[in-house]
Amino acid sequence: MFKNRNKIKKQLEKSFGKIKDEYFRLNLIRTYFDSQNDSPSKHKVEDNTISDLDFDELFMFLDRTTSKVGQQF
Repeated sequence: MFKNRNKIKKQLEKSFGKIKDEYFRLNLIRTYFDSQNDSPSKHKVEDNTISDLDFDELFMFLDRTTSKVGQQF
């Protein structure tokens, strides 16, 4: 039990603050947002702004999640 906890802690410390070098399946990551598209929200970004910001690149740079569910949320 404690060995697993220590192993996870070491992994998190090693990767903390570093850019991920994994493959991003952005179409699957976006699935959650698309499923919530009907809900009223003031926190949506216009498509032209997404394009101007090169949002996919921005997301890959900022993403520090440790799970696929975290990425989608």
